[in-house]
Amino acid sequence: MLTSLSRRLVLRRNLRSVRAGAGSGSVIESPATLLSPAALTIGRDVYVGPRSYVAADGGIDIGDGVMIGPMLYAQSSSHVYDGVDLGALPYDHRIVRKPISIGRYVWIGGRVTINPGVSIDEGAIIGAGTVVPKDIPRLAIVVGNPARIIGYRDPESFERLARDGMSHARLKRSGMQPDVWLNPGDYERIPRLRSL
Repeated sequence: MLTSLSRRLVLRRNLRSVRAGAGSGSVIESPATLLSPAALTIGRDVYVGPRSYVAADGGIDIGDGVMIGPMLYAQSSSHVYDGVDLGALPYDHRIVRKPISIGRYVWIGGRVTINPGVSIDEGAIIGAGTVVPKDIPRLAIVVGNPARIIGYRDPESFERLARDGMSHARLKRSGMQPDVWLNPGDYERIPRLRSL
């Protein structure tokens, strides 16, 4: 059994190893709990908010440009809890691993829960506090427990910005304040953004 100090040291080592393997420009805020970091893939320009819990033993893939708010809970495995061969209660020692996939340029609000086996397609927006028990389609905007679709993002705007690699993290690296929003034509007029 791990003591509190040894658990913190293991978690710090996991955080360092994930940060080292993350794509360029990615940020993982501390504190964070990252379990099975070898099964976690993080793309470029990804932001993971503080106090997130990511258990990747079933595999978790996070695409480029993903923004994740604080306190994400993502678990890619579950216990066996039912069936004629169940060996213990409330569940037995067997684990069912189901990978989670988060597509590029997804925005996940704070306190979101992502269940094992879920795929969130590119450009989706997951509202704060949402529980995601099933796959989310491309560009969908979802909220609630369980998640329900309330709309879709504009596909033309998404394609233009994705083609140009205009992620929130990239804008921040350019020196712009994150609360300064640009109009579509502004990107072409800022040479520093084009060169990032």
